[in-house]
Amino acid sequence: MKRSLLVPLFFLVNISAILCSEHMSDDKTAAALFQNHQYEEALATWKKMSNNRSNAGLYFNIGLAESQLHHATESIYAYEQALRLRPLNAKYQKALEQERKKIDNAVIPINPFFMETWYLGWITCFRPGVWALLGFICLTSVIVLYLIQIKALPVQKEVPKLIGRITAIAGLLFLVTAFFSFQHLYKKDEGILVQSCELRQASTAESPTLRLLAAGEKVRIKDKIGEWNYVALVNLDYGWIKNDCIQVINIADRN
Repeated sequence: MKRSLLVPLFFLVNISAILCSEHMSDDKTAAALFQNHQYEEALATWKKMSNNRSNAGLYFNIGLAESQLHHATESIYAYEQALRLRPLNAKYQKALEQERKKIDNAVIPINPFFMETWYLGWITCFRPGVWALLGFICLTSVIVLYLIQIKALPVQKEVPKLIGRITAIAGLLFLVTAFFSFQHLYKKDEGILVQSCELRQASTAESPTLRLLAAGEKVRIKDKIGEWNYVALVNLDYGWIKNDCIQVINIADRN
């Protein structure tokens, strides 16, 4: 019986090791290409890797390669992907700021409220699956502690009720965090403009133009009507732009 359980476990461990070694090999190859100024080849390798897993460092490398190829819009998009996963990373933030300087007549962003920064830092400490696992472990521990208290388990040591309450609260907190972490990582309400676009006062082509937005600007989608999106700019100005102007920020669903 034990051997039959060990066989599939052995294969799972070996398959995981092989996949990890392949990713590391590809990453080293791409890094070497980048160091040799072969930016297109490095970019192709990193993009191929990003199709199968979401990794902040990988997206950042893609942004660096796109920047070297003078693809400002694509570089900004990749940096935004990296910041979706690691919003407090100073290196990623600085790279994005430098790339945004290449935008003509760029919108000046408003700094986020410090509570929002703390919140994003908390929910992105771990992936949603890890938060959920921590929550289930805590709640399972609460059940075990309860069974000990009612003498259903052969354990003589007394466990303070306060420990069980704290563990239960922590478990619920982790599960709630897992939900909000998932909502943040896979939300579809932010995008990068892939072309110059007119920000209009209403959802019609005849509506007055509020301003001309350059490719590379970030927007948050608030509403949709047909081919039009009601968006908020990074300076909190609002207006309507067409669907084909926006590439929604998305990350791979698999690690």
